[in-house]
This record gives sequence, C-alpha cells and structure tokens, in this order.
Amino acid sequence: MILRSEILNFIPKFPKEQTLAVTLTMKQQSRGLKLDEIKASQNMRHFLNLMNTEHFGPNFKRYNKRLLVIPSLGRSPVGRLHYHLAIKMPDPDLSERFMRTIESFWSKTDFGDKEIKIKDAYDPSGWNYYLTKADAEIDWENIHTA
Repeated sequence: MILRSEILNFIPKFPKEQTLAVTLTMKQQSRGLKLDEIKASQNMRHFLNLMNTEHFGPNFKRYNKRLLVIPSLGRSPVGRLHYHLAIKMPDPDLSERFMRTIESFWSKTDFGDKEIKIKDAYDPSGWNYYLTKADAEIDWENIHTA
C-alpha cells in the first residue's frame, strides 16, 4: 500500500477538461505470437509512436514532443492483458478527432483488439487510483508525463 501511495504522489493529475480515460483491449495472440507483458509494452510503444507522429509531426522526434500519457497494463480475471491509460489531449477542442485517432491507430497495431472505451476523465485523481490497482502495473517504459 505504501508503494501505491508513492506512485500516486509521483504521477501527475492531468487537468480534468483535458484528460481522457482510455481502455484498450488486446488480442492475446497475433501472427503466431502469444501476447506477454514485453510484447504488450512494445505494442503500446508502437501505438504511442503513431499517435505522437500524427499529432506532433517531425517535432516528435526532433524535439521529443510527446503526448502526456500514463499507461497501466492490467490482467482480467481470466488472464487477458489490456491497457488503461490517462491521456492528456493536446487540444481539447478537437476531442472527437483525437478519440477517432486513438481508435484508428490502436487497430493498426499487431495486438490491438476491437473493444476500446474512451471517456472524459471526470475525476483524474480517481482514474490514477484505478491505474494503480492491484491487478495492474504502470508501464514505466511508455509513461510520459512532462
């Protein structure tokens, strides 16, 4: 419990009006490969690279401009891996377009599955608490908070 509170103190609380609470399901097998935590993290990296390139263009690589995101890899009661994310939208006025981009690019990844839930994070602190629940783990390889 101490570690969870330390993680909650470490990860930022994005502004409510700019934050999306996203759940991304994953195929447990793709192209003959079985999904594990490493492949899940690589798949998330690919997804975030697509998103960052779309929204920041050459500034993504040249100036390290990135979406602010807190990804948490979870496991369902039957053992299926999936992601929960807090994402700070770069432009809240374009939220519908941003949500469609998430859906489009997740489906372009090897393990991206069809069920995607995207909601406004009405309580970013509560969502951060959910991201750190017992059956989930922050994906430290893909977190970007500043």
